[in-house]
Amino acid sequence: MDASDPLIGALVGILLILNVYAFQVPVSEVPNNLEGTFLIVHQPVKTTSNSALMRRIIECESNWDWKKVNPESGAFGYCQFLPKTWDYVQKKWKMKLDRNNPVHQLYACQRLLDEENWVHWLASKSCWDR
Repeated sequence: MDASDPLIGALVGILLILNVYAFQVPVSEVPNNLEGTFLIVHQPVKTTSNSALMRRIIECESNWDWKKVNPESGAFGYCQFLPKTWDYVQKKWKMKLDRNNPVHQLYACQRLLDEENWVHWLASKSCWDR
């Protein structure tokens, strides 16, 4: 299953409702050289109160279009990450995230909200802060 697979959207919706994160892990990152691509799922360490806020931000920023790109700013995805913010979170978390993977977008959005609150989405606050 890859990010362009239509089933990914349904899976992402279910995982978001259940408050579960999921990642596609390339073979090179799977221990013991196991074959294939694996979907690794885990429950977050803590339940987040930002899940409802994240859904409102996504509604305002992209209307649930994970492929949306702002031609002026270059912001992309569900949460309209600016390229510099995407680079920042990868460096901060010491992990490589695929901006074209909707599950990675959701993970980054939720984790950034949990760690730094909504400061990265001030421009759209009038929409999601109702």
